[in-house]
Amino acid sequence: MDLTGHTFSSLTVLSRAPTAWRKNGRQMATMWHCRCKCGKVSIVSTGNLRSGGTRSCGCLLMEIMATQFKTHGRTETHAYRTWCRIKGRCYNPLTSNYYHYGAKGVTVCDRWLNSFENFYSDMGDPPSLGHSIDRKDNSLGYAPDNCKWSTRIEQASNKGNNVFITFNGQSKTLSEWARELGMKRGALYYRLKTWPIDKAFSTPIRPINQ
Repeated sequence: MDLTGHTFSSLTVLSRAPTAWRKNGRQMATMWHCRCKCGKVSIVSTGNLRSGGTRSCGCLLMEIMATQFKTHGRTETHAYRTWCRIKGRCYNPLTSNYYHYGAKGVTVCDRWLNSFENFYSDMGDPPSLGHSIDRKDNSLGYAPDNCKWSTRIEQASNKGNNVFITFNGQSKTLSEWARELGMKRGALYYRLKTWPIDKAFSTPIRPINQ
């Protein structure tokens, strides 16, 4: 469908943008040059235009942020910066990690999208500056029942490409098992490639001086 001339919220479609291709040779979503009501031109996918996922070049988000600044006074907090980042990665094609989130259909729930107060009410302050927002199920978006504060190690364990190893009724990633057994990840990986799983997990680590 040719969207040229159509207006979606603050964006008016000017023309189709050059086709973008993934590394595996598959075509990415159809993209369009759009002029925002503020005059700035940006590139937006068909899906985000039609779904309302992208409604401006980013100026609308800035307006919302300005409103939030006047009401909650927490713009310098880790929680507020996190709220801004998850919205940017989901709805702003100009952010560096948009391809991994918004372009793949990851969204922010209606309760959080335009209200930092709601986000803060549900999530509160992170336990430390080393914690960041983590989705429990990576196939779903950002919502109260699917998010938690996690450390970098916990987030790494929740990546979609992790392989879980089950032993004695427990399923954990290779890194988690290695930490529990007190050995390096590479050493455990080598054991599992060459030994039966029972032997790999139960054989004591030989002291360095033996």
